[in-house]
Parts: sequence; structure tokens; C-alpha cells
Amino acid sequence: MDIKEIEDRIKSIRRRGKNIDRDIDIAGCAIMEHAAEHGDYSAANRLVDALPKSARTKAFIKWFSDHTPYNWTEKEKCFKLPKDTTKRRQFMISEAKSVPFWEYTVEKEPEALDIDKAIASLFKRYEKAKKEGREIQNVETLVKVATALDIKQA
Repeated sequence: MDIKEIEDRIKSIRRRGKNIDRDIDIAGCAIMEHAAEHGDYSAANRLVDALPKSARTKAFIKWFSDHTPYNWTEKEKCFKLPKDTTKRRQFMISEAKSVPFWEYTVEKEPEALDIDKAIASLFKRYEKAKKEGREIQNVETLVKVATALDIKQA
């Protein structure tokens, strides 16, 4: 592939990306309007299921949940209406239309894993669980880590 073909592909990706973002946002708002009028929000679940792997699915879910009465259940991978009527939010369709889903949340920047901090956190969690009298599983693994650290530090 030469540079002209690469540049053409990049332009195509940019155009299609903008189109898919816009289509998802328009469909999401239309689903909100339909659900507010008819009580049927099943299309929201179908839309999430249809999103491409490259879509900001979690951003869409947060945006939709925050602007409708529906909560996302991670276990079942779908929106549901809370049974407790006091926990239902109002539809906020005009607010949803004012901020597209991809701008509603900020995508988290990847960060380096600090093993020292992770191990320190693990030991703190262990000590807290021990103080609270909670069951601690696989303690032998923690003992191995502690032993290995003592060997390396010695």
C-alpha cells in the first residue's frame, strides 16, 4: 500500500468514524424519546449489543443511564428499570441531546503499573481484612510473596 492509499484510508476512517458516532448518538436519543412515550427501552439493549468493538460502549451506557430511568446491569449486560420507583430518574432527553455520548465522559488514559504500589496495597487489604475478621483465601500465596520480598531485600 503506498502513502496515497494510506492517506485515503485514513480519510475514510475519519469520515466513517464521525458518521458512526453521530448515528449512535441519534439512535440513543430516539430510543430515549420512544421509551419516554411508550415505556419500551428494549432497543437500547439491542443498540449496545450492535456497537462495534471500537465504540466507546461504556461511555454510551453511562450517558444513556444518566439521562434515563434505566440502569445498566453488568451481570446481565442490559438496561433495566429499577423496581423501586423511588430510585428511578427522570428522562433528561434535552440534556442528552446537548452533549453527545462520546463527549459525556473522558476516556481514561492508560497508566503504568507500579508493582511496589500494587504489593503495598495488597498487604494493606490483607491487614484490614484480618482486623475485620473476614475470611482470607489463599494466604499461602501472600506468604510466598512476602518470603520472596524478604529474600530480595536481604
